[in-house]
Amino acid sequence: MYFFRSKSEVFSIFKSFFVYIETQFSIGIKVLRSDSGGEYMSHEFHNFLQQKGIVSHRSCPYTPQQNGVAERTNRHLLDITRTLLLKSSLPSKFWIEALSTAIYLINRLPSQVLNFDSPCYRLHHKSPSYHDLHTFGYVCFVHLPSHKRYKLSTQSTKCVFLGYSISHKGFVCYDLSCRKFCISRNVVFFENQYFFPTHVAFSFVAPILPHFEDVSSFERFKPGILYERRRPILPLLETDPPPDTAPKIASEPSTHQPALHHSTRVSHPPDQYGFFATLSTIIVPSCYSQAVQYECWQKAMQKELQALQNNHILDLVSCPPVVKPIGCK
Repeated sequence: MYFFRSKSEVFSIFKSFFVYIETQFSIGIKVLRSDSGGEYMSHEFHNFLQQKGIVSHRSCPYTPQQNGVAERTNRHLLDITRTLLLKSSLPSKFWIEALSTAIYLINRLPSQVLNFDSPCYRLHHKSPSYHDLHTFGYVCFVHLPSHKRYKLSTQSTKCVFLGYSISHKGFVCYDLSCRKFCISRNVVFFENQYFFPTHVAFSFVAPILPHFEDVSSFERFKPGILYERRRPILPLLETDPPPDTAPKIASEPSTHQPALHHSTRVSHPPDQYGFFATLSTIIVPSCYSQAVQYECWQKAMQKELQALQNNHILDLVSCPPVVKPIGCK
């Protein structure tokens, strides 16, 4: 990856890349695939390609799909660069270091296109080392050289890890205190701590509800009639005391709330309470074969099925001969 400030530098960079390919791999460039950008259409660039015997292939204007490999590579690099910056909460001004780290990692990771070989292995026929890989954006302490420290000073400085150096056998670190980059091989990493905080703590303030001191103004919102839910009448046991059959005297109604009307009808317990009393004398079955042995459970099942049919929850249909029904308890 080559970084430049303007497109006018493309030609000089391409000449450096051409010499690098010839020197390092003893091979020449046969075809240059590019779009129809002006940086590739200059007479100087065109004459250089002709002198070196390089064929120029260009895609049609406004047709990026003809350069699918390059477009997908650019998108892949952008996704990884964005992920590194967002995960480490680094400012966007460090995008060059994030992009360089992304390229460094891609060249050393197995690729499905290369039958799970890394690009470095295909180029240099040597497996890359993964012992020096560290998380981008972590805290690191760079050991200071002898001319920058004395006996009572700190022996290292706190930096942020920003990748790997291509021209040096060391790590690229950034000292935020003096705002300078440094390359060193004597670095201690904190593998579980990012330099910049990744999560911002927000203080939660509970809402304070207003106090309504004047309650008299809310009397008009009371309902005119209040209903009370009657408790179910359970069957009496021999040890229970007799119920109080004396009529209760209703309280004096207020001007805003009418008196409660109590029914004088004597309530009789429904049959289901007798059914519950019967269940207490038998063992609760754990499967259908045990339940069908008791008449009370048979009636309960019939009532349940009848309620499901009346509410149109399910429909009873005959099972097809080729379908085996699923059993249950």
